[in-house]
Amino acid sequence: MENEKVRFSVRFTPEEYSQLKECMSKAGFGTMNAYIRKMSLNGYIINLDLEAILEPVKLMRNISSNINQIATRVNSTDNIYAEDIAELKEKYGQLSKNISEIVTYISRLEE
Repeated sequence: MENEKVRFSVRFTPEEYSQLKECMSKAGFGTMNAYIRKMSLNGYIINLDLEAILEPVKLMRNISSNINQIATRVNSTDNIYAEDIAELKEKYGQLSKNISEIVTYISRLEE
């Protein structure tokens, strides 16, 4: 009784079916059955383009490296240079902008 399945039939116009197949393909599903089951149970599927995250990750690594270099220099010489701080501020500004763009993009996915 636990493994019993219920069949459910849905009809689509040729245009709707074509659109459904395109959406299934974009979502990365191999079978229509799996795609329809996932969509009907969860409401929607979000596929994130992780390429957008690569630039902020690169900036974070660069900022971290710069902070470590500055800390090493300050600990050994007791000097800190305005150019180093300006560069960190610039990269932090870029990072903040990139993250804001990602958050804005993600927030639009719920609409």
